[in-house]
Amino acid sequence: MQEYFSEIQAPRHQGYIKHKLEDILVIIMCAVLCGLDELCTIME
Repeated sequence: MQEYFSEIQAPRHQGYIKHKLEDILVIIMCAVLCGLDELCTIME
């Protein structure tokens, strides 16, 4: 699944990147599938 998200270009400054964009998108997608719909609940 990450190979699909790896095609998305992230316009972020390389010095500020801690996590890969495709990892973040997979985590968010999994959280939404589990019923979480707010960012604060995903971050907990």
